[in-house]
Amino acid sequence: MEISLAFDDFQQATESFLSRYGGTRQLARQETILLIPDRFGQGTLHGIHLREGLDLLIHDYQLNCDLTLDFHQIACQDSLVNVSFCLSGQYKGTMPGFRQTLEIVGGQTSLTTVPEVTGTVSVSKREKLRVVELVMAPTLAMELIENSLPAMPTAWQSALKAYDSQPFCQTVTLSPKIAKV
Repeated sequence: MEISLAFDDFQQATESFLSRYGGTRQLARQETILLIPDRFGQGTLHGIHLREGLDLLIHDYQLNCDLTLDFHQIACQDSLVNVSFCLSGQYKGTMPGFRQTLEIVGGQTSLTTVPEVTGTVSVSKREKLRVVELVMAPTLAMELIENSLPAMPTAWQSALKAYDSQPFCQTVTLSPKIAKV
């Protein structure tokens, strides 16, 4: 069995998952925890709204079936900057403007700039997925890292400056210090 969701916004994705597949959702003031139903695997997807334009997503689950999320019809067509830290497992994605599949595996971090939030993400049932993601509005990302921008790799600097016109994704190996954090 494969879990497949196409949706217009993230709230609808959660509602659609719960109505089609079951599971439990825990809501707090600024966070949502989706507990994966036992028949699909074990674990949680934890979303925390830190402030306007900044969300933290923590994926910590192992699936018994493949999962595909389709973002092609998402209502929010804004740009975003995504920094992912993959501790274990792997996921793949597609995005307009990229010819190859984007992939991040355990022990890697990635920086992705997305001019329009469209594409797909696929998670395989094989391994335990543990990923921490920061999803940011580009203007906030630039504000937060403005003083650190010169220390970043040149490709990352260029990508952040062209976030609204050019998609970008690059993965690098996590440093031992970052992996520990």
